[in-house]
Amino acid sequence: MSPQDDVVARRAPHRGDPLEPAEGRAPGGARASDDDGAAVVLPTHDDAVAAAASPVLGGPAGRRVRTGRRALRGALAAGSALGLLVLAAAVLLREHCRETLWASPGVYTHACYSDVPALFATASLDQVVPYLERFSDEAPLTAPFGVGWLLWGLGRLVGAEGTDGPRDVFDASVVLGAVALVVLVAGVAHLSGRRPYDAVLVGASPVVLACALVGVQLLPAALAVGALWASSRGRALAAGMLLGLAALVAPPVGLAVGGALLLVRWRRRRDDAAARAERPEAGAAAGPGDDIDGDDDDRPRQPLVVPEVRTALVALLVWVVGGLPVLLRSPEVWAGAVTARVTAGPGYGSAWLLGDLAGAPPADVTTTGGSVLLTAAGVAGTAVLALRAPRAPRVPVLALLLLLAVLAPAPALPPQAAVLVLPLAVLALPRWRLLLVWGAVETAAATGTWLYLYGLSVPDRGLPPWAYAVLVVARLGMLVVLAHGAVRASLEPERDVVRAPRSAPHLGADDPARPPERALAGAAPGDPA
Repeated sequence: MSPQDDVVARRAPHRGDPLEPAEGRAPGGARASDDDGAAVVLPTHDDAVAAAASPVLGGPAGRRVRTGRRALRGALAAGSALGLLVLAAAVLLREHCRETLWASPGVYTHACYSDVPALFATASLDQVVPYLERFSDEAPLTAPFGVGWLLWGLGRLVGAEGTDGPRDVFDASVVLGAVALVVLVAGVAHLSGRRPYDAVLVGASPVVLACALVGVQLLPAALAVGALWASSRGRALAAGMLLGLAALVAPPVGLAVGGALLLVRWRRRRDDAAARAERPEAGAAAGPGDDIDGDDDDRPRQPLVVPEVRTALVALLVWVVGGLPVLLRSPEVWAGAVTARVTAGPGYGSAWLLGDLAGAPPADVTTTGGSVLLTAAGVAGTAVLALRAPRAPRVPVLALLLLLAVLAPAPALPPQAAVLVLPLAVLALPRWRLLLVWGAVETAAATGTWLYLYGLSVPDRGLPPWAYAVLVVARLGMLVVLAHGAVRASLEPERDVVRAPRSAPHLGADDPARPPERALAGAAPGDPA
C-alpha cells in the first residue's frame, strides 16, 4: 500500500455522512481514522497538474504532510500565504498607476486600471455623500449601493481628500481586499469537506493577479462564501445578513447563492414528499387494532419558514435597507442604480460588444431585452436541472450555474466579474487544469481590454478590434465550459470528485455546503438525498 493510501483525516464527522463500515477500512485498503473521519484528498496525489507542478515547492506531499484535523490548518496557511503573495504581486504591477494617479494612457499600457480611484474621483466622494448628494454638473452614481457606501466610508476612514484622495482609498481597498482574500480562502477550505487543499486554487489563481484589484469584488465574494459556510452550519440569519451585504456590493453573486439554496431546498422537499407518499403502502397490510397513525407522530415536521427561505428573506431585507435612504430621497437615482447594469447598453467584455467590434452595434433596447430573456432562460434551465438530476445537485454547483446565467448574457462583463466566479468554480469543479486554463484566459482577456481601450484613445495603437473580439469569444467559451462541467456534475453525480472520491467513495459528506436538516421521511440516517 502506498503512503498516500494511508493518509487519513482526523476531523469530526460532518452531519449526514454515510456510516463507517464495521471493518473500518475503505475500499482499496485506505484505513478509516479512529474517530470516523474522512480521508483527506491531497492535490499532488489526486490531480496530475498539481503533481506535475509540485517540484517547484518540493515535490508531492509525503507521509509527514499535515492530515486529519491539522489538514485544515495546513490548507489555510498554504492558501492564504500563496494568495497574499499573488495579491502583493498584483499591487507591484499597479505601482505605475498609483504613482501617476491613474493617468491615461499609462493606465492602459501598464494594465493597471482600477474602478476604485476612478469612481472615487468622478463621483467626488471626498466631498459629497453618494446617491444622496452630487454636484450640479455631475451625473448621479450608478454603481451598486454597497460600492458607493464602501468607497465613501473608506474615504472618511483614511481622511482621503484632494489629489491624493483616490490613491489613499485605493490603498485602503487593497488592505480590505487582502483581509477578504484570507477569509475567502478559509471559507473555501471549510466548505470543501475532505478536500481543504482545494482552497489553494483560490490563492494560486491568475484571476487574483489580473482582476482582484480592478474593483472591490473580493469583498462580496468573501461575504457570499461566508454566507454559504453559515448556512451549512444551520445559521440562517447570519447567512442572510452576509448574503445581503454581498448583494449590496455585487448583486449577481447574492442572487446566485440565494437562488441555489432555495433550489436545493425545493428539490429536497420534493424528495421528502415522495418518500412520505410511499409510507402508507408499508402500513396498508396492518391488521385490526394496529396503530397505523402512530407513525405520523414520528414524522419530521418542517418549520413554518424553512432556513433557506429565512436566509433569502433576511438577505432581501438587508439589500432593501442598504438602498432605502436613496429610495426615500430620490426614487430616480435609486432606479438608475438598480437598473444601470441592464440598461446601459453593450459594455466591455460582453457578447453584445461583438456586434460593435464588427461594425454593427446592437440597439440598447435589443441588448437589454436579449440579456433579460437569456438570463431568465438560464435560471429556468438551472431550476429544471435541480429538479430532474438523479440526486439533489450540490449547492455550489447550482450557485455557479446561476451566476454564469446572470453574467454571461449581461450587457457588460468587466474583468473583475471573474473574482465572483472564482470561489464557486473551485467549490463546484476543483480541477487544476480546468481552473488554471480558465484563469489564464481571464488574464488575457483583462489585459486585452486595457490594450483595446488604449487603441481607442491613441489611434493606430493598442489591440485591434478583431483581436479583442477573439479574446472576448475565448472568455465566453471558457464560461460555457465551466457551465458544462457543472451540468455534468449534476447529471452524473458519480463523476463528481467532491461527492465520489476515487480513493474512498463511502467517506466524506455528500455536499459539505448543504444546510442541515432532519432526515427525509422513510430514509435511513446517512442515506444520501
